[in-house]
Amino acid sequence: MSSTGMTKRNIGLVLAYIGTRYHGLQMNAGFKTVEGEIFKALNAAEAISDSNYGDRHKIKWSSCSRTDKGVHAAALVCSTKLLIPTEEDRGIVNLGSLSQSRIDRWNTFLPDDIRIFKGVRLGKNQRAKSMCSAREYEYLVPATALQGKTVEELQRILHKFEGTHRFHNFCGRLSTKAKPNNKRKRANSSEEDEEDEEDEELELEGGDESSVSKERPPNASPSAHGLASAHSSGPERAEAAPGPEGGGAAQPFYGQGLREQTRKASTLEEWQWEVSQDARLTSQKYVRTLFGVVVSPEPIAIPIEGDSAQPPLSVFVVRLTAHSFAMHQIRKIMSLSLAVLAGHVPEWVVDVALNSNFLIHMPLAPSEALCLVNVSFWDDRVEEYRMEFGSETAQVMHAFKVERIYPHIAKRITAVPDDPKRPLPPFDEFWRRYANYRFPDESGWELLRTEFDRYKELKERVKEEMSRQPPPKPDSSWKKDLPQGLMTAICVKFRTLPGPHTAWIKTVLVKALYDGKIETPEEFKSKPEYLQVFLDYLDTNKLSPLDYDIPNRQPPAALSSS
Repeated sequence: MSSTGMTKRNIGLVLAYIGTRYHGLQMNAGFKTVEGEIFKALNAAEAISDSNYGDRHKIKWSSCSRTDKGVHAAALVCSTKLLIPTEEDRGIVNLGSLSQSRIDRWNTFLPDDIRIFKGVRLGKNQRAKSMCSAREYEYLVPATALQGKTVEELQRILHKFEGTHRFHNFCGRLSTKAKPNNKRKRANSSEEDEEDEEDEELELEGGDESSVSKERPPNASPSAHGLASAHSSGPERAEAAPGPEGGGAAQPFYGQGLREQTRKASTLEEWQWEVSQDARLTSQKYVRTLFGVVVSPEPIAIPIEGDSAQPPLSVFVVRLTAHSFAMHQIRKIMSLSLAVLAGHVPEWVVDVALNSNFLIHMPLAPSEALCLVNVSFWDDRVEEYRMEFGSETAQVMHAFKVERIYPHIAKRITAVPDDPKRPLPPFDEFWRRYANYRFPDESGWELLRTEFDRYKELKERVKEEMSRQPPPKPDSSWKKDLPQGLMTAICVKFRTLPGPHTAWIKTVLVKALYDGKIETPEEFKSKPEYLQVFLDYLDTNKLSPLDYDIPNRQPPAALSSS
């Protein structure tokens, strides 16, 4: 293919796909993937040269999220260097996006279950992954999966996952290797090379059930668990400092958080319940913040693809929002929540899984019901979106989700899979697996509860010991206009994404701080206490970022001049 009369531009492709026929988004040798189909289409359309075809690095390919086998996407952005006719490129410079005729032409080379909706011109070094600030997924739960319980009960359980937690019980195995210090780049490397090293941070949902059983066995009674040898050997034990006289807690080192101090102190204890691997308890890759997990209050009726004679499927829509998700995180959250709802697992086990170092096993919820529905490119530093879809594109993407993806999901979760190893529809198979799962018996759960109480007591001892340390001096990072982490806390509190509405709240708080309406103590024990001062001010004055007129980007009239 000749590139004469062509100009190479960095383009953000806004696309959607039905993931059933593909082995995930990312190129994978020997498997049919979404990226593979897009590369073939763009090469056939002469947007990728033959010499660059199939090489993600040469075309600077970057995706804002990454889904695995069987998972769908109604809104996904990939950035890449593409060849554009020079004459048309002049229009891109003026309009900022590719012509619809160009998009329509590319779509003629794509299969019907992959659609490109828009092409946006990006800056030379902009990459979809690094620009993306938040992802939203939907998980469709058939009304029958609630096992006769109410949606309010499911919502109460799911709210426990909101906020910042170490999701070591809810993630697949993530790479915990330290990133190389690439101040001087390797030969033939690119910015995308560095991004690939962090691919595990992207959403990687779906995959074969067998991948879980290979990683670890299911729960069993304590006698079958091999739990007597706890977490008290190896380098971690040597690392922990001796505890104070009469206590089991390691001597706290000021500057490390309560979670890390408790982990170190726990290595001096003998536990009767299995503890997670050190890598899962120390790597920050397992720490995630969920801004919100919200269930639709009423079920929606979805027609089943290709079967108008069958009544629509009644489902509840669970929307999960975060900066990023880890492998299997959503499916394990849904698995444990539904198991608690059905009575297979006590509800307090959710607190154990989120707030202790103990290992809780669970099967994966079906991948067929999961869909990426929104991504955000808000840049909080400059308080503006680095990329926006536009209302027309958003409407087309929503239509694709409702008219194509939803009916397809309804078909997939009601039909018997074409797989002899899985003879039942996905959710029936899911409940069959739970019924046969080797969960602890009553005495086993009681043992876990006793050990969790011990863990909480240890945490309180560590907290008390840390409180005896001299209070930290408010340094520059604490005494900026607003405390670090405040905007994340606001997003969690109001279950919203960062955007112009949170920027407005930030402006309101800064003004209140400088006007003396917010009193900041000279001494405080922890950053969370300092942060809480600002959250209390919002509650006292009944301020919410949700009061902001997001479409028109206008503050409430009553507060616009305050």
